[in-house]
Amino acid sequence: MLRDDVEIIRRAWKVEDRQVLDLVVALRGLESGGLTDWPRAEELCRALKWPRCDRGALEELKKRSRP
Repeated sequence: MLRDDVEIIRRAWKVEDRQVLDLVVALRGLESGGLTDWPRAEELCRALKWPRCDRGALEELKKRSRP
């Protein structure tokens, strides 16, 4: 199951890198049936103290995070 795979990867990452993974998970909707969790993504982005966390920046990150 995808959710289990994401959790395995999350646990393997360093604690300081997990917020980035969580942001990509929220953007890609990996825990919400493929639907982007915009409020969670914005919250995580702001927690990372990134300079741009507006919808446009998050949409671009979502697009670039696709394999």
